[in-house]
Amino acid sequence: MFEQLGRFVTETAGQAIDAAQIAAIVLPPWLRLNLRVLDSAGREVGRGRDLDTLRRELRASGRAMAAPGAGHAWEREGVRRWDFGDIPDEVSVRVAGVSLRMYPAIEDAGTAARLRLYPSAELARARSRKGVVRLAALAMPQQHEVVRRMCSSDREFALLTATAGLGKSIFDEIADRAVADACHTTDGHDPRTAAEFEARVEAGRARVADCGAEVLRVAKGALLALKDARAALGVLAAPVFVPQCEAVKRQLDELLAPGWARHTPEPWFFQLPKYIRAAGRRLERLRNEVERDRKLQAQVAPFEAALRDLNSGMDPERPSPERERLRWMLEEFRVSLFAQELRTLMPVSAKRLEEQSRLARKEAGRA
Repeated sequence: MFEQLGRFVTETAGQAIDAAQIAAIVLPPWLRLNLRVLDSAGREVGRGRDLDTLRRELRASGRAMAAPGAGHAWEREGVRRWDFGDIPDEVSVRVAGVSLRMYPAIEDAGTAARLRLYPSAELARARSRKGVVRLAALAMPQQHEVVRRMCSSDREFALLTATAGLGKSIFDEIADRAVADACHTTDGHDPRTAAEFEARVEAGRARVADCGAEVLRVAKGALLALKDARAALGVLAAPVFVPQCEAVKRQLDELLAPGWARHTPEPWFFQLPKYIRAAGRRLERLRNEVERDRKLQAQVAPFEAALRDLNSGMDPERPSPERERLRWMLEEFRVSLFAQELRTLMPVSAKRLEEQSRLARKEAGRA
């Protein structure tokens, strides 16, 4: 609807207006659609005038509703190989007498994949990227296992994972990422046919071990830096250091959140050791430069708040490229302030972050 309105206003007024500008207009309640959410039997399970709010409330309440595509040929569990033909761009599903446009995806289910339908093409593509990696890993079990053994046989890395409180699942994450890198599943051009998938697998099979060694190197560097940062935190117990130490702990938790080795996007994954080292150097200097650190943190704080605000109001499953870029630009900004000698991957400044915040808000419909 917003796209259609944007085109109509552009043609009528002669001034370019895009969908995001239309979506950002705040309407009084009596001009907003009153939405009713029905289950597959036609029973009402929610009502309101804000779709995102309804989605969050229903997700939080855990009220069970049959998926719109339940029973469709593209809804299947336990998929272990590409045996479902080409992925169609979209399919039509009828629910409670209404025809819905749905988008097929291959979803990662851990030990297998599953076929699913999603209401968003963007979300379907994002899920398929992970599902394709799972199928690729299942298609080359020996290469996947070689990377796992590479991780477990590195005694220093195994000790670092134990010290960091990580389980052996980190080995699977690294092996999955090695498969993804070898098959180039992060280039934005996902296979849509069995032939494309097989070609990716065959071309990547010989590269998995080398990619695994590189991913292991980065992960090991990140955990070594984490060990040093935690040691620095341990000697800053005085109350005067508490706010800064808490800020660094939050940063480290976000950088190494569950799934970090598998899901941190490129090129940022390869920068993780640098970001953690920068946090460690900040802590080393904090002991003698408390006031300077406070002033630098004051420059970072508005963008941390902006990112928290965006995250709090967004569906975590919704792909958000501008918000994602803001998140990693913030890490680069921290490097530029607290550990300049480590050098940033890109030019970054408060002004650039302000512009990126604006783009992220526009993407979220809050411009």
